[in-house]
Order: sequence, then structure tokens, then C-alpha cells
Amino acid sequence: MTQGKARAKERCAELRARYYDRVGYPGPLDRYRQAIARHARSDTAVLDAGCGATMPFLREIAPRVRLAVGVDLEALRREPSGPLGCRANVERLPFRNEVFDLIISMSVIEHLENPARVFREFQRLLKPGGTLIIQTPNRYDYVSMIAHLTPFSFHRWIIPRVMNREEQDVFPTRYRANTRRDLTRAMRAGGLVPLEILFFNQYPAYLMFSPLAFRLGVVYERMTTRIRSLEWLRGWILAVAEKPRSSSA
Repeated sequence: MTQGKARAKERCAELRARYYDRVGYPGPLDRYRQAIARHARSDTAVLDAGCGATMPFLREIAPRVRLAVGVDLEALRREPSGPLGCRANVERLPFRNEVFDLIISMSVIEHLENPARVFREFQRLLKPGGTLIIQTPNRYDYVSMIAHLTPFSFHRWIIPRVMNREEQDVFPTRYRANTRRDLTRAMRAGGLVPLEILFFNQYPAYLMFSPLAFRLGVVYERMTTRIRSLEWLRGWILAVAEKPRSSSA
């Protein structure tokens, strides 16, 4: 990295601290953890669908729940004392019916070819009255729109250069259920009842390469956060759904 690029990143980090970190601005991970905490209890059986190789969220909540299980397409790096995990496709999960009280899923829905099919699988695994919590990018966020309009090879090249991610951890995005309407429709087609769909922003994470771009991102974030009619442009969606308690629900 050249000295100029390093200085630009350092300056962006200073701007992030000023506008977000020091004022306690809740980011996507904060909001996701808060939503999980509202539903995870000592008697809860939890499935993390798309848990990641190191299962970070399961490791956090495992001590507080009865059962914590993770699945991912990647090989999982488990520890003997850590949560359970296996390699599996979320369209065909290797568990019996109605075994989980809570299913969580972070940054998975945007990659699915058939979200309704996956929601149907989640519905099968949830107990009656069980809860699904997902967090996914909004299709109409500027980052998502750029990703949708550019080739995957570009994503794999650019993201490691602006984010702290390895190239092999970048996957194709489809955004089939990443608007309020499409997400609601897919959940209902999967037999789930949407309870809450929230839109929110984060700091301009993908603009950390340029102080000017970062400042413009801050202006955009503040405008779309402040104006309710622009919520459909916010970067993230947090959704909570429920499996009906009976077939007549």
C-alpha cells in the first residue's frame, strides 16, 4: 500500500470515529445482536443458517441458550468446547422437523437463487411459534446497486481492497428478496408470517478509501436516515418472522 493510500485510510478511520464510533451509532452487527438477544433464552434451541467458518454469533450466544447449531457451505473451524456445526446447503438442511425455537441468518438471503424455498425449509425446522431473524443488504442501497450492475469478477477484485475480507469470502449476489415487497412475498410463500421489517444505515464502509467519498457517504447516510420517506434507500434490512402456531394461523 502506498503512503498516500495509507494516509487516506487513516483519515477515513478518523472520520468514522468522529461521526459514528464516538457517538455510539449502532451498526449492523449491533442491531443484529440486539434482535437475537430479545429472542434467545436459556431454553432456546438456535440454528445459525450461514454461520461462517468461525461461527462468530453462535460462539457469543451458545453459553446463554440450550442448544446452538450452525450450518454453512464453508468448512467450519470448530473447537471441542464450541457450538455444534456442519457443512450444508440451506435449501436442504439435515435436521428433523420442528426442532428449533430460533433461526438466525446474517448476509445470506442476498445470495439465494430461490429465497422462498429456503424460507420453506426454515419453516419446516421451526417449532410452532418459532422465530426467524434475518439481516441482509437492501437491494436499493448504492453498494447493492453497483454490485447488481457489475460482474462478479469485479466484486472479487474490489471488495478485498476496500474491506477487510479475503477474495474467497466474496460470493455472487442475486437480491431476489431484498426489498420490503419481495422479502414479504418470499416469507409468506415459505409459510412464515412477517412481524417486523426495518431499514437502517451504517457508516460508509465501502468508501473508506477516500476522505472526500467518505464525507459524501456520511451526507447520504444522514439524509436517508433522517427522512422517513427515503428509508427504502437505507443500506440494511432486519426482518423478524414467525412460524404460525397452528395450521389455521
